[in-house]
Amino acid sequence: MLYRCDDARRLEKRDGCIEIRARDPSPALGFALDLINEILTRDYGVKIGGTVIIDPLGTSGDAVYYGGRKFGVIHYNPLRISLTPRGARVITRKRERPKGYVIVKRSAEGYIRRGYNVMAGGVKEAFPSLSWVIVLNEDLEPIAVGKRRGDRVAVMTRGVVEPMGPIPPERSWEYIVEVNTESLERKGKTARERIVKGVSGRPYVLYSGGKDSEVTLYLSQEVGAKPIYIDTRLDLPEAREHALKVVERYDGIIVSTKDELSFRSALRQLGMPGMDFRRCTQLLKISPVRGLIGKNDTLIVGLRAAESSSRRREPVFGRNRSLGVRQVNPIIDRTSLDVFLYARYEGIELNPLYYKGMRRLGCRLCPASKEYDLLFLERNYPSYYRRLRELVDEYAQGLRPDKRRRYFKSGRGPVDPHVRREGDKIITKYGLLPPRCEDAGSCLDRAIMLNACVSCGACERVCEKNAIEVSDRVYVNRDECDRCNSCVKACPMVRAYRKILKRRRKRLRFL
Repeated sequence: MLYRCDDARRLEKRDGCIEIRARDPSPALGFALDLINEILTRDYGVKIGGTVIIDPLGTSGDAVYYGGRKFGVIHYNPLRISLTPRGARVITRKRERPKGYVIVKRSAEGYIRRGYNVMAGGVKEAFPSLSWVIVLNEDLEPIAVGKRRGDRVAVMTRGVVEPMGPIPPERSWEYIVEVNTESLERKGKTARERIVKGVSGRPYVLYSGGKDSEVTLYLSQEVGAKPIYIDTRLDLPEAREHALKVVERYDGIIVSTKDELSFRSALRQLGMPGMDFRRCTQLLKISPVRGLIGKNDTLIVGLRAAESSSRRREPVFGRNRSLGVRQVNPIIDRTSLDVFLYARYEGIELNPLYYKGMRRLGCRLCPASKEYDLLFLERNYPSYYRRLRELVDEYAQGLRPDKRRRYFKSGRGPVDPHVRREGDKIITKYGLLPPRCEDAGSCLDRAIMLNACVSCGACERVCEKNAIEVSDRVYVNRDECDRCNSCVKACPMVRAYRKILKRRRKRLRFL
């Protein structure tokens, strides 16, 4: 929760505080704040600063909070900000006659304050070529905000500006940390107690280099947890360099994978991954951990419920279904802002990319990136952005060019992995996966493992008999194999194909 109080934004409610209904607020740093000011300067001729907060709204954009109140919503396609009445009031106080205005006649003012649209006959003066405008009266006082229209209806009113007190001063993040010290101490203590209570066996932290796993690793030192970092070589250079340095400091474990080769091979077979079909997580991050963690050990993970609907269902203490071990989620009920402020309070060194404006660290080639992440990549790392475009274009080459552009820019679209089942055979766009029924176990799963191999090495790591060798494909020594099927259970491609076949009649979307 986040509350607006007289002195600052607080994480816990006090007398006189008003709740800010933000789902997962995070600070606008670096590129994020520059982007907001770039749009405001272009459209209205003003800038804002201080502790600006952003809250994701899914595909519709991100809410922007300034001074503890909702300022507007930033949209990335096309790039613009739709102001709230509060945002209009702030802008007019910073600049008497801002860009992006419509001045109405005095006779129309009363109707507009009651929520009526601005008709063409009521317009006295207008700033050209802007879709979202501030409606001013003849005294240049803001009375409404709305969307610019055509001939008869000049502006569709989307909010009436109410009287407002003084704009709060622009505070620093150090000041916000100072006023929330007690709250941050309590939340840190609660997270440590959860870790101590939930750990059995050897504790490990699944470390990604992001702020959530960074804070989780710091909190877990009371039980002597070691970090495990999966070096996919698909992270941005600064992120990978920081992660390797942290793991070395804590004497952790680094697991190297086959980088882009496995990712591209799986892409050709299964199509694009998505938020509802994240088979690349299994391939690149879960499978390499198999064999490192014992069944009696504990995995400590920095999951947060505010990140997605599936994570909202995760308990504090549970089991990792993929690895079959006990899992503790000590910060599951924290927001992104909670984690950021706690890191500032404890002096934890976060990944430098956060201060450049990156909100969530992940693979630089992730096609499931949100629109802000794509824009950040395009502006700051154009070579990686072009490579991602090539991957998407390679997959979407059967689509018309206009649909391909819309598919990439919107981040949504049907995922058709071209997989179907006919009896005991699996047929893909790239050929038939024949069953190998001479071995024990599931013919179907074994066929997938042997014929859809992307050389990730998951089966080789879990084989206790050392009967498997992975190079360009899987080679099984049948004299050594005891038919335990642990390799089939560990194979991420088996999981992926099974999921496709189970959901083949449903429309898959990637976000």
